[in-house]
Amino acid sequence: MIHMKTSTCQLVLAALALCCALPGHAAQAPFADHIEKMLTVPNAIDRNGDGELSSEEVLDAPRQLRLLDLNGDGVLDYEEIGAYLPMLPLVRSHHVTNVIDEDGDVNISAEEMANAAEALSHLDRNGDWRIDKEEIVFPKPAKLPTFNLRRYPPAIWQQFRSYQTRLDGPMLPGADAQVSNGYTLVHDSGDNMQVQKAKSTYLLDYKGQVVHEWPFPGYAPEATTSYLLPNGQLLRTLSMNHWTRDEDFPVGAHSSIQLVDWDGAILWEFSMSVPEKYSFHHDVEYMPNGNILAIRYTGFTVEEAAAMGWDPALGKSVVNRIKRDGTGLVWMDSILELKPDLTDGSTEIVWQWNSWEHFVQNRFPNKQNFGDVTNPAKIHVNYLNLDTDVPFNTGQFHHINSVDYHAGLDMVMLSSPTYGEVWFIDHSTSMAEAAGSKGGRHQRGGDLLYRWGNDESFGKDTRDNTYLFWQHNTSWIDEGLPGAGHVLIYNNGTRRTLDDKFIKDPPKVGGFGREYTNLLEIKLPIDRHGNFRKNGKAEVVWSWESQNRADFYSPFMSGLQRMPNGNTLFCVAYNKRVLEVTQQGDVVMDYRLPGWGRLHRIQKYAPDYSGLPVGFGKQE
Repeated sequence: MIHMKTSTCQLVLAALALCCALPGHAAQAPFADHIEKMLTVPNAIDRNGDGELSSEEVLDAPRQLRLLDLNGDGVLDYEEIGAYLPMLPLVRSHHVTNVIDEDGDVNISAEEMANAAEALSHLDRNGDWRIDKEEIVFPKPAKLPTFNLRRYPPAIWQQFRSYQTRLDGPMLPGADAQVSNGYTLVHDSGDNMQVQKAKSTYLLDYKGQVVHEWPFPGYAPEATTSYLLPNGQLLRTLSMNHWTRDEDFPVGAHSSIQLVDWDGAILWEFSMSVPEKYSFHHDVEYMPNGNILAIRYTGFTVEEAAAMGWDPALGKSVVNRIKRDGTGLVWMDSILELKPDLTDGSTEIVWQWNSWEHFVQNRFPNKQNFGDVTNPAKIHVNYLNLDTDVPFNTGQFHHINSVDYHAGLDMVMLSSPTYGEVWFIDHSTSMAEAAGSKGGRHQRGGDLLYRWGNDESFGKDTRDNTYLFWQHNTSWIDEGLPGAGHVLIYNNGTRRTLDDKFIKDPPKVGGFGREYTNLLEIKLPIDRHGNFRKNGKAEVVWSWESQNRADFYSPFMSGLQRMPNGNTLFCVAYNKRVLEVTQQGDVVMDYRLPGWGRLHRIQKYAPDYSGLPVGFGKQE
């Protein structure tokens, strides 16, 4: 069998095979005998085994694939392409298999075989009609979750990457009378590199049956999401790029935001995706005036960031990557307020906040932003080491993963998991005022009005004494719900030990059994006039964690929502697990959704929700 010597997938799998072969670890080799089989497709196409694909090999790819059709049915099933049944998506970790299996179903159809040469052209990033070793691997290669098999048993591997064909679990929807009534909105999304590919948005009824689905163009990268609006429209994020182009951006990037009607017709769409410059990512927020808040990555060169007072010594791998291949930037965040016109499809940016306009640093007196890093209104630009302090996302300053708006306060809330903080900014400012430190209702411009979660970020405490660790989905509880005006936080707990200490060493994907997740509800120190009290402290008024902390851990993404009956609905991103707990902490629902991919967020809507068609919200 031919070997593609430079494939990242092969190197990772070979390392796993070596680990599996270590004495005393035979039981921890869940797919050691399938490692070579998983390279069936790339090995067949790379006929001379040089680790590159010539134009002749690319053009001959359809014929080589047809030779793998051993049963002659015109389709390559998962066995013929070498997939390992409990973890089928892993076979798509190799770029060659990934681009050919366009729909991500771990079968190569007759059409996909016929289109194999065209599909492979997506890997030819320099346009020289061949796919060299660097293009097969990419400057930012696909990475399998490199669990150390000596530490993680097969059950953890299968939990992290396996899938199931139907909705199932120990406590199904509708089985417990304490579960909140309503329709659950599911927005499947793929994982990084689309090893697990998904592109489906649908509603489940109270028994877990699909009762409505929205057509989905493009694809759903990791961390995309959907919301059913009170007017019946669906607000969703997605990418209209091919996934190979989205590799120009950090994890969570997507190209487009859409408003869609009940039947799936696109009413409005706005795209922003320029490689090595900017792209939308993660969350969006629909405002009462019909505008939409969106988070945008903005890329800066090392020189540009250094001029702002950033110390490149705090991001050596980023600097080295730029020197090596000319790609890779440091990434900061903007919040844009978009005003959509559903009549002509146009979009106006009516407000904007940029993180870098509120930096402070104390290392370089002759550079921008020199000042007092203990000022809580400013963002300490040199607080983090971008190589070691930013799990999963090297090179990002803030990785803002959620945005929410409180109309009564005219305030925007942002979640920065890298800083371990929730930030609050004044939305009443003009765009010019948002760039400075004056103006707006609070006369603070775009500086932080309040921050909570990690006082170490501005020199007031140590990391061990802080609350938030790689948190997600920070949101105000809506009016009319128990806890209205409080803030809910999905506190993932990445780099937090079971006894609440900070893990200083660079993390690896995993942490199961050693780290833990909890849900938090906090009361903000806001007075009756809508101002943060001076020196006020947020108060944790409710929390939930597994009775045995080690039993529940979600390392990334995931979300939560307060229900009308006081329950809290939440999900686990990596295995699409959905749970609901009461105010007393009792788990009353626990199931997993079927299919591929991740589940960034979960939303449930009451049967009488205004966004549902008349008569649709009737449940027996």
